[in-house]
Formats: sequence, C-alpha cells, structure tokens
Amino acid sequence: MATIKIENKRITVLDALRGFALLGVILMHMLQSFGIQSLPNDNDFLVIPVIGKKD
Repeated sequence: MATIKIENKRITVLDALRGFALLGVILMHMLQSFGIQSLPNDNDFLVIPVIGKKD
C-alpha cells in the first residue's frame, strides 16, 4: 500500500497578518472590558499632583 505524503507549506505573510488581526481583537477586548472609553486630553498630561496643597 502506497502512502501519500502531503507537504504542509505555511505562508508566513498570512501568518503575520493573522497575528496582527488577533492582536487588534485582543487589544479592543481589553479596552472595552476595563472600561477605558476615551484617551486623556492634552490638559491632563500637564497636571502635576502636589501633596499638601489645598484648593
């Protein structure tokens, strides 16, 4: 009985595209599940917390 050998050739470019797609899905899931709805605006980066200062 003869056996048939089937070669499994992977296309690396498609594997890379699948990896990036999966990364995007995981990142979007993490952003939605942790409740991050928006990024901070420019003014929030300039705020420096000071200990002991009363408004």
